[in-house]
Amino acid sequence: MPAAIRNLRNNPNLLFVRLPNLLSFICIVVGVVWLLLLPLNEYSRQTYISENALLPGQVHAYFTGSEQNIFRGYKKELEGLLNDGQARGGQKDEAEVTAAVSDKLQSILQAAGLKVATQKYEYTSAGITHRGENTYAIIHAPRGDATEAIVLVAPWKTADDELNLNGVTLALTLARYFKRWSLWSKDIIFLITPDSKTGTQAWIDAYHDMHPASVQPLPLKSGALQGALVIEYPFDHRFQSLHIVYDGVNGQLPNLDLFNTAVAIAGGQMGIGANLQEMWGHDDSYEHRLQTMFRGMTKQGLGYATGAHSSFMPYHIDAITLQTKGEGWEDEMALGRTIESLCRSLNNLLEHLHQSFFFYLLMQSNRFVSIGTYLPSAMLIAGNFTIMAIALWMRTGYYPETKPSANPKNEKAPTEEKPKMSSVAERHLALPLSLVVGLHLLGLLPLWVFNNIFHQYFTTTTYIFVVVDIVLPLLLAAILSNGLGLAKPIIPQQYHLIKSFSLLLLGLSLSTLATLNFSLSFMIGLLCAPLSFVTRLRGSAPFRLATSSLGLVLLNLVSPPTVLLGVCWYTGVSVEAVLTQAAFGWDVWGYDTCSLIANKHGITEADIEKFNKDTWAWLGCKQLYQGDFICLSSGKPPMPMALPQATCGPQVPGTVRPAKWADLAGLNPCASPKCCAFWGQCGVTELYCQKAGYRAPPAGPTATVKGATEAPKSLPTKTSAAGKSTGTSAKSQSTSKFTSKSKSTTKAGTLDVTTVTYKPTSTKTTKKWTPEPTVSQYPWTAPWEITMYSERNCEGDYYHLEGYNKKFLDDKGCLAVRGGLNSQYTETGVTCKWWTDNGFTWKSCDAGTLKKPESWVLKNGYCSVFSTDDCDCSDGWKTYHQPQGCYNATEKVWTPQWESLQCSIDGY
Repeated sequence: MPAAIRNLRNNPNLLFVRLPNLLSFICIVVGVVWLLLLPLNEYSRQTYISENALLPGQVHAYFTGSEQNIFRGYKKELEGLLNDGQARGGQKDEAEVTAAVSDKLQSILQAAGLKVATQKYEYTSAGITHRGENTYAIIHAPRGDATEAIVLVAPWKTADDELNLNGVTLALTLARYFKRWSLWSKDIIFLITPDSKTGTQAWIDAYHDMHPASVQPLPLKSGALQGALVIEYPFDHRFQSLHIVYDGVNGQLPNLDLFNTAVAIAGGQMGIGANLQEMWGHDDSYEHRLQTMFRGMTKQGLGYATGAHSSFMPYHIDAITLQTKGEGWEDEMALGRTIESLCRSLNNLLEHLHQSFFFYLLMQSNRFVSIGTYLPSAMLIAGNFTIMAIALWMRTGYYPETKPSANPKNEKAPTEEKPKMSSVAERHLALPLSLVVGLHLLGLLPLWVFNNIFHQYFTTTTYIFVVVDIVLPLLLAAILSNGLGLAKPIIPQQYHLIKSFSLLLLGLSLSTLATLNFSLSFMIGLLCAPLSFVTRLRGSAPFRLATSSLGLVLLNLVSPPTVLLGVCWYTGVSVEAVLTQAAFGWDVWGYDTCSLIANKHGITEADIEKFNKDTWAWLGCKQLYQGDFICLSSGKPPMPMALPQATCGPQVPGTVRPAKWADLAGLNPCASPKCCAFWGQCGVTELYCQKAGYRAPPAGPTATVKGATEAPKSLPTKTSAAGKSTGTSAKSQSTSKFTSKSKSTTKAGTLDVTTVTYKPTSTKTTKKWTPEPTVSQYPWTAPWEITMYSERNCEGDYYHLEGYNKKFLDDKGCLAVRGGLNSQYTETGVTCKWWTDNGFTWKSCDAGTLKKPESWVLKNGYCSVFSTDDCDCSDGWKTYHQPQGCYNATEKVWTPQWESLQCSIDGY
């Protein structure tokens, strides 16, 4: 054995060339074969329900009979509006038709007893403007606390751009039907959008307050979304089966339990066939399983949205689309009963779906493979690049030492000894590193170009980049190999280093990508496999020319531009359409991570973790979800905003900041044996008392506040502060999107402690607060608080203000409540929010829709109300002070328009 090892070390051609090539080839072959074995019964598994609370198909669905007449009536009304718009054509523009349809939808939903709201939006991408108006309504759960909700989506246009009249009509019918049931423990939201892409994205962005300026905020919200179902029924005849679409953006998938529940209810309870990946005649053979798996991998690898459900997944909301297919004997009532049973199953959930798989490959509606089974195939292909990179690195350091053998007795020419690896050659790294880094950065050029030009130029620009992709490597190769008078030719060692660094970076990237998007990693690895075997040729000139030309053609065939053109030609889709979709995805589906936020603000991820270790409900960078608020500087974290529905913890209205921040979690404790979760609710289940991350930690000097992603996300923590202090407050930002760029952030920065300014905008809100007070500097006391309601007896939507200034401060204390709260007086911290009566909807600090409240409560302090925005008493004013309970406006008591306020704790 030692002899064999020595022979191997002294044979560099075998050690550094043949053996790595063999190992790389084996890795590629085994990786492909591994994937091809997955459809076999020995490597795949039968699907099953992991979450027992779902109980699919265990309840009787009653959606039938008279509901069909309601369906037909609604459909006739909607058809009349659409036909009228088409008949009048030029006389009635699209905006008028849209307004008429929206009004009709609102009237139908309001007549059914639902709370209704609308949202207008506009997106611009690749020179195309997407605009529309969403209509949605909410059924508040009779047996719930408005902390959780289920969404039913019915787009007017399906993912295939077909009119979804039956789908919209069915949603309206289900809304009326669901309203009559008292069994719901979760709110039900019915969302009707103009299409399957922009409308849903605008609504879900605004629901989590991550929308751009061109998208209106939502005036009506509910709790944390537990799941979403999309209805697509685009034709008038009866259907044969249901096609379940589940692929999300960038390879994201819903929890497998949701898919399995839909299949179990459709096939088991309703007797409706369930299909996936457009495999209509699936006979459960190996070929059909493999074809289904490959279709799923293709959609996941390309990463585009396959329906309205795709917009929900970046927010960790499981969603699927139910599409009716074929011509059979199933009607809209059968689809309605399926949706009813699905909603009943989701209604049973005690916590967010989490027990089943989020990473899987489906090959039949009842068969799948999990990530632990399929991941090695992509890892093997990625590993081949790493093997070749290491071999090339070692090869560049190999230095054969030669010594002439001394033979004084013989005058023959000296002979050279066999090479030995007795020393290591010096590596010249500057050129290889610069070239590899520069070429990778050059890849940002087409990314920038295609996201900043109009769609009409996509095709021409693509062909330009194809030409550049062919010419540039040839030009670089000529310059590096021969110099061409521009530079010195590179030495063989530098050539090997360039290839080594490129393959190493490729292997590491694909290995990491495989854990997030297996399909994309596998496809890229397979296309790049020839790069492992590219080498300098030896032999005669004609042989080198022929082989080099063949290799160049092969490399260009697997290059990204050529693959794009080939796929477009094969599928019959234009290059412009593909790139337009990609540009929309880049512009609209965005995300933030701790790494991106840290780079943007010149800090590190470790800094973010350190700054937020005491932030209420901080989940850590590894569990960063949309809507989270994080501190971006050192200092003391903000006091959580008071939540009207909170019954325990620091967010109970009227709670003051403790002298010791460690005592925060112990404020307003629950009565034994209940436990307080970090969203301000008491309970006795595992969700509140045992599950790590949900229960609010006990008070104590070492208490650290943490939370969980399943908690309601519709109430991001806002700032409540008071008093004068010499401390430093923390800068915070609302995090964001898990799919691309940051679209909306909220920041609050360090400031002069004598000023409090609020300037809300649609996309960014700059908020300043005073730091945590020191007891010796400011005697802590309860804040002044006033809540103004839109209805009598203190009901309906309301606007809440609170602050800590002790005295009225002349004109400096004027609070203008139109267009944003603006406070210029000192020694105060003011929190404000516009709440709906369910306590889960809020806007910015603007009471523009509440010019004259019907009732109000002044819990503490004094407030003067003015009819002007500058607190000018010449046009009417009135002072209120601590009334008992609710104060109703009456005709006998003259009340000015509520344009501005002056409030204080002690009055004059």
